[in-house]
Amino acid sequence: MRLEIPELFREVIEETAIQARGSEFVDQSSGVSVRLTITLLENLASNLERRGLATGDTRVYARLVDLRTALSAVTGKIELVYEGEQEGAETVARHVLGKAVRRVFLDRFPEVHTRGRRRLPRDPLEDPDEERPRAEAPPTSPAVYQAIVQWFSSGNTLDLSDDTPFDEHLASLKAVTGLEECVRTHVNVSTAGELAGVMELVLDRLHQCSLLSKQDADTGVGYRDMIGAMFQQMEGIE
Repeated sequence: MRLEIPELFREVIEETAIQARGSEFVDQSSGVSVRLTITLLENLASNLERRGLATGDTRVYARLVDLRTALSAVTGKIELVYEGEQEGAETVARHVLGKAVRRVFLDRFPEVHTRGRRRLPRDPLEDPDEERPRAEAPPTSPAVYQAIVQWFSSGNTLDLSDDTPFDEHLASLKAVTGLEECVRTHVNVSTAGELAGVMELVLDRLHQCSLLSKQDADTGVGYRDMIGAMFQQMEGIE
């Protein structure tokens, strides 16, 4: 079995430590353990080994969901201030990881939303640099992302699990109209694992910008149309 961790994931891990060191929810007087990145990488590799044994893949590529299952590496290596403790260690860890994903995304792709939009009331864990869409209108995006968003708004859904063989995982991502083209237009990917990882990066960023809904599960994530997901929630409340 061969573990493949593309540079993309190493960048996200490094950026996670950087974002933790700058987070207002982390006690900077205690600092962030220098072992955060090492432990996060070790936990990532451990999850890859587990999946390889379960799926029988001889080459096991890192997935974005692997980083979320390794969040204990973050929560165990940072000290929180009072506000961070109120939010909860895992919530802060997810916030820090989300900001890391955003930074790595922006190094490769154009921003999803245009500047100059009026902001909604800010959530305590929202990225202060994040532009929010108007409350009375759905968000828009540059043309490069429109085909992807349209695929989901047409009623399609995508479920990604860390338990599926890689070929099945990649095929699911390639089924999203415009996603592979978007990646290949902006990033020079050299392996199938890198292609899949960058496609996941794009989907996660579209979720962060409220263009897609994301449902977290213990072993994966599900992406849906944002508006459709909101109506489903409203129907559930009724």
